[in-house]
Amino acid sequence: MSYAEKHITAFKSDLAKIRARASMYIGPTDSDGVFNLVREVLDNGLDEAKAKRNSFVGVWVLESGRRFVVVDYGVGIPVKIHPKAKISTLTHVLTSLQSSGKMTAEAYQNSVGVHGVGIKAVTALASKLTVWTFRKDAQGWHSTSFGSGKETAPVKKCAAPKLPDGTTPKNGTVFDFTVDPKIFASAKLDPVRLNKWAKISSFLNPNVAIKVTFEGKEPATYISKNGLQDYVDFRVAKDKVQILGKPIILSHSMVDIGIAFTDGIDVGVDFFTNTVANPDGGFHADTLFKVLYDTLKPYAGKRKFTAMSVKAGIIGILNVRLNSPKFSSQTKEKLVDEAAKAPLYEILKSEFATVWTKNKTFARNVCKRAADYAQAHVDFRNNAKVMRALKVPKGKALLPGKLMAAVHCKPEEREVFILEGESAGGCHIGDVEVRLGNGESKSFVQLAKDFEAGLDNYGIAFNKSKKCFVPFKLDHPRITKYATELIELTFDNGTVWKGTPDHLFLLKSGVYKKAEDLESTDELMESPQPPDRALF
Repeated sequence: MSYAEKHITAFKSDLAKIRARASMYIGPTDSDGVFNLVREVLDNGLDEAKAKRNSFVGVWVLESGRRFVVVDYGVGIPVKIHPKAKISTLTHVLTSLQSSGKMTAEAYQNSVGVHGVGIKAVTALASKLTVWTFRKDAQGWHSTSFGSGKETAPVKKCAAPKLPDGTTPKNGTVFDFTVDPKIFASAKLDPVRLNKWAKISSFLNPNVAIKVTFEGKEPATYISKNGLQDYVDFRVAKDKVQILGKPIILSHSMVDIGIAFTDGIDVGVDFFTNTVANPDGGFHADTLFKVLYDTLKPYAGKRKFTAMSVKAGIIGILNVRLNSPKFSSQTKEKLVDEAAKAPLYEILKSEFATVWTKNKTFARNVCKRAADYAQAHVDFRNNAKVMRALKVPKGKALLPGKLMAAVHCKPEEREVFILEGESAGGCHIGDVEVRLGNGESKSFVQLAKDFEAGLDNYGIAFNKSKKCFVPFKLDHPRITKYATELIELTFDNGTVWKGTPDHLFLLKSGVYKKAEDLESTDELMESPQPPDRALF
């Protein structure tokens, strides 16, 4: 096999680079990728809002979630000839990587877009795209069009565009694009995810209206007057928990935070950077919990607790504002910017120290609760009866870290789903076995049959009032999902697995791969159980 100059790839344009390796810029080319494209355009409207130049963002979802019209009422994208690129600035912004008004702080102090990549990905990965923008300095509306990364109509002056609802905007920017089937195949937008984004974004952008319209349905408009306080109230109602003390609402030039300590167990803080979600957290998440632990220690007295036990039951939101923040990827799942460590720590430490000084009784109550929660874990580890029932080998972990306590309802009202892996939620056939509280293993089908025959099976759950883990009855095991498409895999050890094509397997490389994408050369992460067994 030869290797020469001809084997080195040379792209004619930045858009061709994006099309060749789309996943590098937007993540997977599935429904997540479609959402990321739509979000890139919507985020531009929110950036205008943060710059105090816009109060409305709207999106229409058409053609079964594959075509989108997005509008904002901001100041528009410049259209005159760029002094260095020597082409219309609108074309430059849509086609040249790192061409953006957000690379410096002159036009946008804090923006979602920081890499100068997002809108270029939309241009490259849309089979059809037309952009209209209104500029006062250019005396009106201008438009341009692209198809699969190639300009099909140059920038020219035009009439105002007509939106899908028949209205005509007086100013702003309008994007009308369809995702390219060559890139996204049959992928389409997840409506639940879009509505969730709109709702959360309204809390982080008070008094900005975000309107979402799905074809054939009534539009939904999200707007929040009180921002962070509204979000805390929303989470309390959603999680069905009771607040302990008053919510803590802090606003600073660098960070907005609204959190509440509750009687729940789960950690429910959502993290954002410049209003874009960071589902994997990052340095700002680590900093928040370190500050809470450090500032509460002076009120602990003789009580002992851990940083983990302080987290229990906290719900809320934290949004850090940074100029040109650094993320682990273009899709911004995790913040990895050093500015979210030491500088943020000092700001939050000062703010929380003031809160605890003014509310010493509340601070001591939080410490007591954290200490009680930490002690519950110690009691569980020292409970010989439970340990024997679980048959936990010496030196092994007690329970998977993902196990969550069902604390928001009475034990007799709980419904238990025994899940496996990152893809948990109905990926297996009924023959898959699960580990019960007494150490036995039974299949999903057998659990349902036992219930119908009047036989009881038990698992382990956290008892909120007794602060310990106890056995509990699996109430009403039953079939909840039928799979219309299954695939079968045979592993090197002879084990045969059957399940849904999108079930994720963890590879030795540390990444997850769908069952339908596995190849004979892939090596799975070693497990103490066969791949088709789910451990409780």
